[in-house]
Amino acid sequence: QPDFLLARVYLAMGHLRKGEFGDAYQHFKFLLPLTDNSKMKAISYNAMGCIHVQNQNLEQAFEYFQKAYHTDPTFMEPLINLDES
Repeated sequence: QPDFLLARVYLAMGHLRKGEFGDAYQHFKFLLPLTDNSKMKAISYNAMGCIHVQNQNLEQAFEYFQKAYHTDPTFMEPLINLDES
């Protein structure tokens, strides 16, 4: 079921965990316009920021960490990532 968003999040996380950053990024990017869930959006933005860190794109990573935090301020991981970048 391609419209089952939680499954797509897990698929994206699986790609991320395996180091398949391009595939993971595409799935997280695909998710963003499909959900109104702020936690899911924040997770996607944060993961995209982590992928940019891996690719040495620190300015873009910083922007995604900020988007993640502003989308869901209760999600603390982007703050940790902002502090580390």
